[in-house]
Amino acid sequence: MVLFSFYPEKAALIIKTSRLTALVAAEFHIGYEKTLADKRINIPSQTPKILASLIEVIEGVNPDRLILLGDIKHDVSFITDAEWREVPDFFNALRGRAKQIDVIPGNHDGNLKALVYPGVKLHSNRGLIIESGRKKIGLLHGHTWPSPRLFTSDILVMGHTHPTIEFRDTFGYRIVERVWVKARINQEILANAFLQATGAKPSANPLNAFEEKYGFTMKARDVLILPAFNPLLGGSSINKRVERPFLGPLLQSKAVDLERAEVFLLDSTFLGELGDLRQYSEIRGEAT
Repeated sequence: MVLFSFYPEKAALIIKTSRLTALVAAEFHIGYEKTLADKRINIPSQTPKILASLIEVIEGVNPDRLILLGDIKHDVSFITDAEWREVPDFFNALRGRAKQIDVIPGNHDGNLKALVYPGVKLHSNRGLIIESGRKKIGLLHGHTWPSPRLFTSDILVMGHTHPTIEFRDTFGYRIVERVWVKARINQEILANAFLQATGAKPSANPLNAFEEKYGFTMKARDVLILPAFNPLLGGSSINKRVERPFLGPLLQSKAVDLERAEVFLLDSTFLGELGDLRQYSEIRGEAT
């Protein structure tokens, strides 16, 4: 048995299986304040607040594994002075708070290996799987295609997109909230897109072609997209009518039914399906 739940008011996912309890979070972007400072927006480091918030969740859940789905740091290619100071302190403060700490690097985690402590397990950016009986959960950041083995999972859990939802009223007031997004996967379209991305020839039966090439049966039926843990970050307003509100090859493959995706606030409130929420990102009517 596998149970998923959202930690109240925090961008953290609890996964309970017959074997373990895992706490999953993504998008910390330590060092983001440097980017803001370059734009003449000066705020103090938010790392202590982010860390305190994460520790609060850890103490509330007492997980066996803490799994961080990438973008621990903010600079893409280099390590800034702030990241040299704050990322090791971040990991040091987490040591001993879970039996195992796993990190799947994101696209902002260049050279992250130099900043992690012994005892923090740094995985491939192509993801990892946790299992419970016959159930499998595939975890990835989302900026690149995962290992084909992850498609043997029942559900994929990812970050990268920073999903938010935007509401506007007739007076022009705008509210943006971080959200969770759960959507169905069309396995045939996914298999075809993955085969094409890896240089395979088109096939009339992409599911069979996928199994023949990789030796795995495509099983992934759902994807869950995590909101950013760092509340300071911007995000993609997924209900705005823009060309690419979702990022990463999986979500841009057309294999994920985003129009019928279920959208939840951080407190677990179900807002509805994404296709029905698009109208609320636009000002409708005239203010009087």
